[in-house]
Amino acid sequence: MYKISGKQEFGAVWENGVCVATFHKGVAYTNDSTKADILREKGYLVEGEPDEVEQSEYDTSAATIDGWHRWHSDR
Repeated sequence: MYKISGKQEFGAVWENGVCVATFHKGVAYTNDSTKADILREKGYLVEGEPDEVEQSEYDTSAATIDGWHRWHSDR
């Protein structure tokens, strides 16, 4: 998990209307590499690496009824 510190003690950092990080006692955490890059570009200290995320055996990218029917018919 990325640990972000630096410019502020409390509050949020926003980018294009999206909350990138919320700081508490000067530290924020994220597993999102894109958010970590945004914060690094804004001058924050970014430490660590993202946690490994286990891949599901199910493809949830097409989480629709049609996608479910296609997945089910393949089994």
